[in-house]
Formats: sequence, structure tokens, C-alpha cells
Amino acid sequence: MEITVNGEIEEVVSPLSIQKYIENKGQDPEKVVVEYNGNIVKQKQWSAIELQDGDKLEVLKFMGGGAYNDRRLR
Repeated sequence: MEITVNGEIEEVVSPLSIQKYIENKGQDPEKVVVEYNGNIVKQKQWSAIELQDGDKLEVLKFMGGGAYNDRRLR
């Protein structure tokens, strides 16, 4: 089955929950947010949602730090 993840089409084997998808990608569940077909999904719901052909995921990772900005506050 095909799903779209962050704008890219991926072939995945079903059945597959959001939880399993995140685990299979080696992501730390505590450091990602998942949007499923346009809706933010709480982590406690990930295991109950089985991905279907044509679904769309946006997976966002939390990262520390930030971009270097040469404009210093004065």
C-alpha cells in the first residue's frame, strides 16, 4: 500500500499502525508529532490507528538549538 509521508510517497506493508510506523523508522516517540490526514494525533492514539492506502502523514521532529543568526541583539 502507498502512503504519503512529509510529501513523499512510501510503500508500506499493511496492517501497520502509526505507532509501528514510527518505531520502524527508528524515531523516538517522545520527540515527534504526527499529523494524520490533516489532524494532529495524540501519541496515546497511535497504536489504535491503522494506516490505509492513500493516507497522509506529516511527522515532525523536535530539535534543540536553532539556526545561527549573525544579527546579534545589542
